[in-house]
Amino acid sequence: MLHSFNTQLQKWMPILTPLSLVVGVLLVDFGRQLLFLVPWLFAFMTFAGSLSMSFDGFKSLKRYPWAIVITIAFLHILMPIVAYFVQQQSFMITC
Repeated sequence: MLHSFNTQLQKWMPILTPLSLVVGVLLVDFGRQLLFLVPWLFAFMTFAGSLSMSFDGFKSLKRYPWAIVITIAFLHILMPIVAYFVQQQSFMITC
């Protein structure tokens, strides 16, 4: 069922994308009320998409929550810290 729905959405994507943009511009006042959801939705979509997660795969979150937490911590805490220190080190070398 989801596969056929996805196939239909892909067919209509060249129309849905500009239409969504126009609707977003026209309903900007309503959209501002939901602005607080944008970072959360973007984070979920990015994370789920990066794992190629389906709804069945999302159920595995209940079975292996620590794998998800460790991955998030690695990507959003440890890697930015490492990048910061690498950037600082390269700045020290150039000075």
